[in-house]
Amino acid sequence: MTPQVVVLVPTFNRRDSLDRLLQSLDRQTLAPERFEVVIVDNNSTDGTAPTVDAFARSSRARIRLLQEAAQGAAYARNRGVRETASPIIASTDDDVEADPRWLEEALHGLELHCAAAVGGRTLPVWNGSLPEWWIPDYEKVFLKDLGTESRRVLPPDYFYTHNIVVRREALGRAGLFDTRLAPTGRQHLVGEDVELCRRMQENGDALYYVPEAIVRHHVDAYRLSRAFFRRRYFYRGVSYALRNRLRGKPLEIPYRVKELAVSIAGWLRARDATKRFELELALWRDIGYVAKGLEVGWKGARRTPDERD
Repeated sequence: MTPQVVVLVPTFNRRDSLDRLLQSLDRQTLAPERFEVVIVDNNSTDGTAPTVDAFARSSRARIRLLQEAAQGAAYARNRGVRETASPIIASTDDDVEADPRWLEEALHGLELHCAAAVGGRTLPVWNGSLPEWWIPDYEKVFLKDLGTESRRVLPPDYFYTHNIVVRREALGRAGLFDTRLAPTGRQHLVGEDVELCRRMQENGDALYYVPEAIVRHHVDAYRLSRAFFRRRYFYRGVSYALRNRLRGKPLEIPYRVKELAVSIAGWLRARDATKRFELELALWRDIGYVAKGLEVGWKGARRTPDERD
């Protein structure tokens, strides 16, 4: 019998943290016959497959392993969607630990609010000391915490793929995860989850925040480095430009170049080290946007009229 919920987990070379996630899914209060866990291995080389197979033999939950050769989290998630039939799809990541009531609370939220999708609260587990240049706004890179009250979600408060539960029929109307916007082995693009939520909302589907559906995101120490944040903000700008291009919005490159110049001036004037790094990250974001905007604009200009979108 097809279970009510499928939990989709893309994974790439995170055997140990994946084992922690599987342990947490095995402790769900939702009856084990009501859900299955589908791990989509995205070319791991660290022994992920035998680890999953070994865990599946003793787990209360039903666990399946799929392979997806096309590198990228969105490819893996889409493979999981196509290979399953459960009417409700829960998405999470291999560096997350689910609260025992995660699935039960998410399903309750779907029914209570007659929602097409719900997203829950994400709490941090910092596997390293927060650096001296840290400000609370940086938590948004890893977390989604909209408070302790349920509410309907409006832009820009969309959900991340580490904690979203969606009805299959709504996902079918909106289309699958956009592989052009998801991280791959080479690029840390972001936004396939935001874009999916946007499409569902444009279809008139209701999205609700359910704070009781909790997961904990384990953030490794290397992600608390300046180098990680520089790369992340650069690709945030790249992703924003690409989303605008895909949605047919003007890229406004001259305006963005002016914004970049203003950011450079502010960064040069800053004396406080924490503020200076914050402004530096804005620079990396603007550089990423302009670089991608010029790239896609140039490619578009070189196409023949028949080739253009």
